[in-house]
Amino acid sequence: MLPKKQFPFYTFLFSIYPALALLATNITEVAIRVVFRPLFLSLILASLLFVIMRLILRNWQQGALITTEILVFFFSYGHVYNLVRQISFSLARHRYLIPIYLILFGLLLWFTIKKVEDVRGVVIVMNIVSIALLIFPVYKITTFMIGNAYQEKSISERSDLDQLTPPSSMPDVYYIILDAYMREDALLRDMNFDNSSFIEGLEEMGFFMPDCSMSNYGYTLASMTSALNMDYVQNLNVEDVNDTWVLLKQSKTRQQLEAIGYRTVAFETGYDWSRFDDADIMLGVGRDPANLQALYPFEVMFLKTTVVLAPMDLNQRILTTGDTTGPLEFVHHIDNVKFLLEELPNVPTIDGPKFVFVHILVPHVPYIFDPEGNVQTDPGFYSGEKWSAINEEYLIEGYTDAVQFIDNQMIEIFKLILERSETPPIIVMHGDHGLKDNNRFQILNAYYFPDQDYSDLYSSITPVNSFRFVFNKYYGTDYPILTDLSFANETLELIYETAPACIH
Repeated sequence: MLPKKQFPFYTFLFSIYPALALLATNITEVAIRVVFRPLFLSLILASLLFVIMRLILRNWQQGALITTEILVFFFSYGHVYNLVRQISFSLARHRYLIPIYLILFGLLLWFTIKKVEDVRGVVIVMNIVSIALLIFPVYKITTFMIGNAYQEKSISERSDLDQLTPPSSMPDVYYIILDAYMREDALLRDMNFDNSSFIEGLEEMGFFMPDCSMSNYGYTLASMTSALNMDYVQNLNVEDVNDTWVLLKQSKTRQQLEAIGYRTVAFETGYDWSRFDDADIMLGVGRDPANLQALYPFEVMFLKTTVVLAPMDLNQRILTTGDTTGPLEFVHHIDNVKFLLEELPNVPTIDGPKFVFVHILVPHVPYIFDPEGNVQTDPGFYSGEKWSAINEEYLIEGYTDAVQFIDNQMIEIFKLILERSETPPIIVMHGDHGLKDNNRFQILNAYYFPDQDYSDLYSSITPVNSFRFVFNKYYGTDYPILTDLSFANETLELIYETAPACIH
């Protein structure tokens, strides 16, 4: 038996570091649970290699060192490949990089076996290094969890809630985000795409379509949080306006509606910060942990940091156990979107008054859907940085294809919702932001009121005022209407003051 201080536990710590480091980097975007499978499989890989090397070399310490070297090469390949790709796209080829990796690993293996004599001394150093490596990701994950719990407690004790007066017949209230959907005039100007048929279709159903709406923020979290809390995030008593996911999940709108008997219905979004785990009814595609083909986006991202990236690039199309065929990293997204669009028309059949939270990641990247809802087979639509299109031509075609797809879907969905609702619903739908440059703040905005009286609304209304109007009109409140403002992403510098003038 080895003394405890000389046991090479660093091999196992090195094996879990890549998954934990990736989780720490993306901790605000994903749920903690998505790291469990990568951690488990990494430990299994390390254990098998450790035993095999021990049997071959008949030396625990030397076997651990070589196992760790294999793990480092395995887990670093994707990072090195992406680094080379940033330096020179033409050199980023697996047929070049894999032979170089194998040669370097062979040299390191030879050096370890032939030249490293004091393996026991290496154990102590490597044990210390492995512990040091884990300090930062563990600290970041832990502080996030503690901070999140503290914020949840603070929000549960908030004192700024107002008592709503329930109407005699309580309508369902829908809050629907079409992510990155820009305004009609911006679509025509910047994309040469005319979506007037969609606008006219909604107006024929009784929607009010403000034609000068702007988003209050240029990014999703702040945009939705301000809309649902009916105030600018700078005024919401949070230390960091980028850490407002608790205020999104437990918004003032939601809490006040629940206080008068509404149930919250939400859909899986793919992002933990907008996933309402505590909703009364949570709808989403189930995931079998044993199904290795039904991977979460985080798991795909993790695999792409390893040597598995090479076979993944050679076999872009993966068939899941369901009916979805598409690039592996987007299968979860495709399933979520299709499930949501299929189930949303059935929400009116759920008993009782409902607050329905719907975040649809279309026409947001990746541009994976064609106008009929089929999966785009050309990787040019989603092979750029952060799943974007590879150039402007692909971006315009991919974005407008996605707009056509979601337009067709939403027209039919709204027809069914209105048909199936015993009491005409309240619907607030808007783009959280536009796309880029001049259209980043120019958004689609739409309202459906049961009595279709929109006399108090105006063409440049922004989302921060949406539920102020809704609650004043139907729930007996007397909220003042805020000045409509738009703020820059990071600096929160005032970009536009949109009322009363219309900015095009």
